Amino acid sequence: MYDYDLFVIGTGPGGQRAAVQAAKLGKRVGIVEAGTVVGGVCIAKGTIPSKTLREAALYLSGYRERNVYGASYSVKEKITMGDLLHRTDYVIRTEMDVVRHQLLRNGIDLHTAHASFVDDHTIRLDVPGASQHQEVTADKIVLAVGTNAARDQHIPFDGQRIFTSDDMLELEDLPRTMAIIGGGVIGVEFATIFAILGVRVTLVDARPQLLDFVDAEVIDSLVYSMRRNRVTLRLAEEVTGLVTVDEEIVSLYAMQTIDTDFGSVILGLRFEDTDFSTVGWQLDAEGEEIPLSISKSYSNWLPSAHVNYDLNEDTKLRASITTAVSRPGYNEARASADINPVNQNVSGGNPYLDPEESWGLDLAYEWYFGEASIFAVSAFYREVDNVIVAGSTTVDGSVYSPSAQPGEQWTLSGSANGKNGELTGIELNFIDRLDHYMTGPLSGFGVELNLAAIDSSFTAPDGNDYSLPGTSDLTYNASIFYEQYNFSIRLNYRYRDSWLDTTEADVGDGKYWDEQERVELSLRYDLEELTGYKAIVYADFMNLSDYEDVRYTGNISNPNQIETYGSRYTLGIRASF
Repeated sequence: MYDYDLFVIGTGPGGQRAAVQAAKLGKRVGIVEAGTVVGGVCIAKGTIPSKTLREAALYLSGYRERNVYGASYSVKEKITMGDLLHRTDYVIRTEMDVVRHQLLRNGIDLHTAHASFVDDHTIRLDVPGASQHQEVTADKIVLAVGTNAARDQHIPFDGQRIFTSDDMLELEDLPRTMAIIGGGVIGVEFATIFAILGVRVTLVDARPQLLDFVDAEVIDSLVYSMRRNRVTLRLAEEVTGLVTVDEEIVSLYAMQTIDTDFGSVILGLRFEDTDFSTVGWQLDAEGEEIPLSISKSYSNWLPSAHVNYDLNEDTKLRASITTAVSRPGYNEARASADINPVNQNVSGGNPYLDPEESWGLDLAYEWYFGEASIFAVSAFYREVDNVIVAGSTTVDGSVYSPSAQPGEQWTLSGSANGKNGELTGIELNFIDRLDHYMTGPLSGFGVELNLAAIDSSFTAPDGNDYSLPGTSDLTYNASIFYEQYNFSIRLNYRYRDSWLDTTEADVGDGKYWDEQERVELSLRYDLEELTGYKAIVYADFMNLSDYEDVRYTGNISNPNQIETYGSRYTLGIRASF
């Protein structure tokens, strides 16, 4: 006689269902879990924790409410992995208790051990840390052992810089940038989670489109949302190698605050010492990849001074002089490139980039004329040296390929340093509500206005002058809103003038994005007073103007990229019990 009619190896959803159904039919059932989490991968590292992580990210980032309160709104200012995993750990423990209780309630024996076969009907159970083992017999045995994340032997998974999807819940710190290889369900899920937390995400997939089993309209909406959150999509591309970039920064900072009768003076001095290294790949004479390693160090002294002058209780003047350094991004400075010895051309990262160095002057006038109301005007000037921009420069070709003689100049296409950058601008801000002047139904109306006018220029590596990349001559936002009686509605208009994207085009030309405008409408109604529960009915209408994004070279008559997303509408209800 066997110990069990049915013995199940694995406590995931499949194993649970098999064990419970057999128990309900009156069978003697045992089940074993080798891991520390009862419930298998689904609870430990799969569906449950990933969905909880997503909900925690959406809540803490304030993402769902940004249409109402603005793009910078968040529930918590600095979100850490500890904040995200606190909720995740709680849900995992709760789900484990649910599974454990379900098994015990149905009279199923639960074992925590590593299972292996002795024969067709005998299972050996090795308990971690125990010197002895146990053997059990069963008439029928179900294998529900689940899966593990794929680990390519050529990829150095270290749990510090390179992870599998199973390792994501073990992150100690929220990264600044992240590359996700694979655009399947799990890859897209993690890309959207970390993007809304402010992480710059690059998603790479060999297929020409995301999730090709999903309706095209849904994917279009998904892509639009991901790009709004600054996710870079690299589709129809394969990863052929890995490059490491390490940057160690030691900072010292001193600050002195001087209180005066008119306000305060704040003096600061920051010292930063940077050690940079990158390891990539170059081709040898036989076309084989061999490591390429480059390192350098530099230091910066960064003084600053801020003066706050109180004209009266509601009016302030502010002035500041600041200095700053902006280091090249990892993608810009990586030691990895495509090499063409015939054309003596290298395209890719530029590990010889210098950091951008700048100083600036700011002047501001602020008038707080009511509660949550402000009129502010500020003027600013920036001088930037070593402007980093996509372009071309020359490098020692022997660093990249043994076919070049030492000192032989090759063309490097990627990022390069320009010079002589300047930026001057003025910004206006105005926020006001009618409840400062009246009572009744009309008092819920308000308005928000923001305008920035900028004039900028720099000299690119090709010797031509351009506006600074990413800066528009004119940007403004205007919102009209109504908030009263548990109801809110906000109509927002955003406009941005054309701006330079890169200078990597024909001499004298650059690649630009044309002017953009967006019209958005959002409605909210709080149901808590009616239902007694925290519940909101909402409706969001995005890109009502149905505006296209156009990228062109030189002038608008030479478009090379047109992106059309159409209008998007979202209706729903959100509640918590």
